[in-house]
Amino acid sequence: MKKLLILLLSLALLASCAIFMVSCGDDPCTEHTDADENGMCDVCNEAMINPETPTELTVAFNVKDQDGAVVPGVEICFAPRGAVDAEGNVYATSGADGRCSAKLKTGTYRVSADYDVDEIGYYFLDTTEIKVTKDTAALDILMTNNNPNGTEQRPYPLSVGDNALTVPAGESVYYVIYRAVNLIANVTASGIKVEYKGAEYIPDQNNNITFSFTAADTNSVELIKITNTGASEAGVDFAISSIPGSLGNPFVITALGEEITKSGVTKDSTVYFTYTSTVSGTLVLTVTSDNTHAAMQNGSYQVSTASEDSMVISLTVAVGDEVVIDIGTESDEAATVSFNIALTSAE
Repeated sequence: MKKLLILLLSLALLASCAIFMVSCGDDPCTEHTDADENGMCDVCNEAMINPETPTELTVAFNVKDQDGAVVPGVEICFAPRGAVDAEGNVYATSGADGRCSAKLKTGTYRVSADYDVDEIGYYFLDTTEIKVTKDTAALDILMTNNNPNGTEQRPYPLSVGDNALTVPAGESVYYVIYRAVNLIANVTASGIKVEYKGAEYIPDQNNNITFSFTAADTNSVELIKITNTGASEAGVDFAISSIPGSLGNPFVITALGEEITKSGVTKDSTVYFTYTSTVSGTLVLTVTSDNTHAAMQNGSYQVSTASEDSMVISLTVAVGDEVVIDIGTESDEAATVSFNIALTSAE
């Protein structure tokens, strides 16, 4: 009788193991786990033996930024992990206090956010996944606030043109400008100090500061710090314009046949000119300096050349065409470039 009982118990154990292995498929688990409490094995994704039914809870959420400030008006989408398309998605929108709530079953959810940039500004969602357990009552949704506030990490933007700035007494405010190639700053204010790339600038006797930006390319981000050294709020006129002779502010040629000369030109400082044709015909550019490259562009059509000696290039134009002319040096040292243009009528 005792042997029969042991045999029956052994058979029952083998049967339960067989069921366990079948439930795990071809790669059986050594032990089922269900940490997210969704009724599925976290390892083999099979239904747990006697799985518990996921519990639906009302979970409170606090939507806030890296400084702990609330972020209102954000629609949060909670997508169950493993769900197809939008099946089972739950949505909730943060109120004026940054709070919202959602009815969620226990499990793991992917988090995404939708909001009106014009209303709340620029944010990035930090929280990408949450886990809801039977003990969850409240969770935080974290977002990175990228709205400018004048700090070094979040400077105020500057733009080409006039920028009217205000700097509180005794404080420093940071500003940033993008694509600062061939730009110059003209600052008018008193009782301030401007810092840019390790250099300090203070107003002259006329309350003016002038300096050039030294960005290497259009991808550069140029950071400027303005400190108010006075005892009262300072108004600052920060005007940014293209350097004369650059593509953004080319020299204008109004008369033909005159020799045009520019000194101090380097390999990295091509000089630009524009000419508006008064008749249809051929515009002839004669370069009289050595080791020079030059080009003329009329809309999408361009002619260009480079030579160790003087050279001539020509371009067909119509009445009213604006031609862009650029000229530079091939010399390793600062050089003088010179040229003249003539227009031959087509008639």
